[in-house]
Amino acid sequence: MKFEYVRLPGKRVRCRVASNFFTRLLGMFWNESGLILRPCNQIHTFYGPKIDVYFMNECGDILASYMSVGYGEIVCHADAFQVVEIRC
Repeated sequence: MKFEYVRLPGKRVRCRVASNFFTRLLGMFWNESGLILRPCNQIHTFYGPKIDVYFMNECGDILASYMSVGYGEIVCHADAFQVVEIRC
């Protein structure tokens, strides 16, 4: 399992990288820190806690952010290369 640190506004977060089917399927379950979905430009939520979502380009620049995304929502950004999910 691979981890990376991501710089977000006001904090630095250790995140698990989800780049294959199995790690994406698990999503935020059993994950206490954050999750990087790469490559990705759209997410959907089914169950679980509310999350903060950051869409980033390949350089790690934040293109868009959505706070407190709850279950049953779909969010996307066409220009994003990766998505970072952080528990609220």
